[in-house]
Amino acid sequence: MGGNPARRSPLRRFMRSLAMLFIGISIKIYNVANDSPLQAVAWTPRRATNPLALNEKLENAELLFDGEILGPESLATGPDGLIYTGLMDGRVVRFDPKNIKAGFSEFFRFNTNDTRCYSDVVDYDEYPPELEPVCGRPLGLRFDKDGSMLIAESYSGLYRISRDGKTKTLLMGEAGGRKVHLGNDLDIGADGVIYMTDSSDRWGRNRIISEIQSGRPCGRFLSYNPKTKEAKVLADGLALTNGVTMSHDKKKVYFVSNPVLYSWDVEKGVLEEAVSSLPVMLDNIRAHKNGRTYTGACTAGRSKVIEFLGPYPKVRNVLNSLVSMKTYLKVIPRRGLVVELDLDGKSGKHGDEVLVDSWQTNSGDVAFLSEVEEHDGYIYVGSWHESRILRAKTADIGWNN
Repeated sequence: MGGNPARRSPLRRFMRSLAMLFIGISIKIYNVANDSPLQAVAWTPRRATNPLALNEKLENAELLFDGEILGPESLATGPDGLIYTGLMDGRVVRFDPKNIKAGFSEFFRFNTNDTRCYSDVVDYDEYPPELEPVCGRPLGLRFDKDGSMLIAESYSGLYRISRDGKTKTLLMGEAGGRKVHLGNDLDIGADGVIYMTDSSDRWGRNRIISEIQSGRPCGRFLSYNPKTKEAKVLADGLALTNGVTMSHDKKKVYFVSNPVLYSWDVEKGVLEEAVSSLPVMLDNIRAHKNGRTYTGACTAGRSKVIEFLGPYPKVRNVLNSLVSMKTYLKVIPRRGLVVELDLDGKSGKHGDEVLVDSWQTNSGDVAFLSEVEEHDGYIYVGSWHESRILRAKTADIGWNN
């Protein structure tokens, strides 16, 4: 009646092993959830916006230098009429928009001493993330009045590059006694003061997905005065500060902290929410050359998954230990998205009130767009992730001049 002990023994051993495995996994999950280096915090999603209606206005855009460059995040037209962009391997390259067939040439390289920085990798998934802080990662680019280039270098701060590309000068490597960890974007005020975002207080750009998952308000908005050489922290404790642009009248600075768009009153020194809830995950923002509106390129639309997980930091702690950055990026739909925003009027507008238009491509050829540069009847669109630059003729896509 008691059965055969010899037959029960293997089953018991299997069940005991299974129970021990379950207990071990449970302890591991508990430890990760409560003691993760991510240190995720709970946050409440902003009021949702209406989803963007799909369109294919960028479907027939050209793909420039396809498979030849990696991560052309920011684009800026120089005083010589050439267009400049910073790449994943620490280079800044330039090309003649009137002679695309001539290709591009190197203008500047952050690290000329380490042979590992002379890479021919043009696939984001294959580029070693540990090389970024070694080789440099130029993000936001601007030119000042004397034609020198200003760069927000992700891992070390704000630089000025001489007009011949031979000399770099670190202008701001820290502010408020804290190092710049993720210099992102910048613009220049009418008085020459430079405004820059520092997206994280602990991690560099190669761990930006972890910072997004953490939900920690650890971004800063900084300024640097070239005349006095003074660096200031204008705002702190913001979520992943990003793109920066002066208003058309130079009286305000707009900067992104998704899903919020902030404005800084230059004269009064007051920070306000210009847009309380953006309809997209905005990257760099630029003043439209029509003198009225602003353009931005977008990594993606608002993520329902990210917002759903906002109140659950322990779940995000666990997911961060299980899901790699590569895997995370693969589940984001490959969608190219550019928007136009009207920011005039009172602060505190909702995203649906400021959206003027959008330009999209859903073919999957381009994604993770980061900035729009208007030049001579074309728009050029960069991407922090892709190995190409998008170009479209403004007359062909209904660009609002």
